Amino acid sequence: MDDLVKKGIVTWMITELLDDDDDDDYEEEYDALIPIVVGAGLIKRECVPKINLFAEEIVIDQYTDWDFKYHFRITRQTYQCLLDKILLLIQPLVVCPGKPPIPPQRQVLVFLWFISNLDSMRQIASLFGISKSSVLLIVRRVSNAICTLRDRCIRWPDAGTQQQIANAFEAENGMRGCVGCIDGTHIRLAVTIGQDMDYINRKHFPSIQLQVCTWYKDKSYTNIPR
Repeated sequence: MDDLVKKGIVTWMITELLDDDDDDDYEEEYDALIPIVVGAGLIKRECVPKINLFAEEIVIDQYTDWDFKYHFRITRQTYQCLLDKILLLIQPLVVCPGKPPIPPQRQVLVFLWFISNLDSMRQIASLFGISKSSVLLIVRRVSNAICTLRDRCIRWPDAGTQQQIANAFEAENGMRGCVGCIDGTHIRLAVTIGQDMDYINRKHFPSIQLQVCTWYKDKSYTNIPR
């Protein structure tokens, strides 16, 4: 196949890609297309251009407290508290020999951006100057680290604390013997698990229901059924 034919095929593929409205499909096709385009000689590059030091020079140095909470959905103080608690579990991540490791501070920011926004992993990778595979690795790594804090953060109150909570409820609402408030929410799923329609909720999208018991005064969780 001569170069002219190759370039014609690649041009058609690019046109089809740009006409695709599905962002998820676009991302998958983009990853498959780039090696073909490079192989056809239409573009030549040694590395993918990314934004470097976004976390260090923009988020840390220039974001106001309002900006930080707007983009990451938590305060800067809460971010620092979370970082301190899991720091030993997410030491600098070496993803490629010869490249500087990804520091824990940036790892937590990547994780928070992922769960707080609708950006794809491709967009997050470009924003934080890392690869898509690194984004996936960081999300899993930080998620696992946070899960280790479960028993420290979600604890059923002991008998003495239950009595204090019950007394406070009764004093404020006249309700006796109450040691917590139960509520629930839906965690959206991309697809139903095993095509089981039982996962479709009353709002007609697939989800897993989360039940939470909390003591509303300090907003601490006392029970989340497994």
